[in-house]
Amino acid sequence: SAPLSVVSEVTPRIEAMAGEKGPLGRGGMASKLMAARIATQSGSFAVIASGNRPDTIRDILAGEDIGTLFLPSRRLASRKRWIAFASSAAGRISVNEGARSAICDRGSSLLFAGVSRLDGEFHRGDVVSIVADRGGEFARGITNYDASEARPLIGKRSEEIFRIVGRNFEELINRDNLVVR
Repeated sequence: SAPLSVVSEVTPRIEAMAGEKGPLGRGGMASKLMAARIATQSGSFAVIASGNRPDTIRDILAGEDIGTLFLPSRRLASRKRWIAFASSAAGRISVNEGARSAICDRGSSLLFAGVSRLDGEFHRGDVVSIVADRGGEFARGITNYDASEARPLIGKRSEEIFRIVGRNFEELINRDNLVVR
């Protein structure tokens, strides 16, 4: 496929165009796209262009179409940028389609009722990866529970959680601590 001149949003289709890591294991185009995503979600422009071509930066600043320009998108607060990009995930939470939709489409918190599986030994306050049952990671967030106390609550509703833990705290991850990637 032909190179793109302007990208307004890094979508799964664009990520698929980047392919896998390069032959030297340094990330190739996928790592460049991640850098562009971080820049655009910080409110900045980004350009991916050849560094081997003479005067690349001068020509980009002159407005020549010699690379791919990534336009700024929604601006994440620095804390949410840290959750989304600068932190490593201590564990993984798999969710059903209803939970994925609630998080992505309505900006909801992650409730135990939508959780199908927990992987890893994370602790309260750790960043975890949130994955769809049928797909990859789509969000990250800071958990309100240790993995060991969360496992018995998988799939439970608030009344059941209150009976088990003695407090009505059904949010595994509050929406203020959750970032859709």
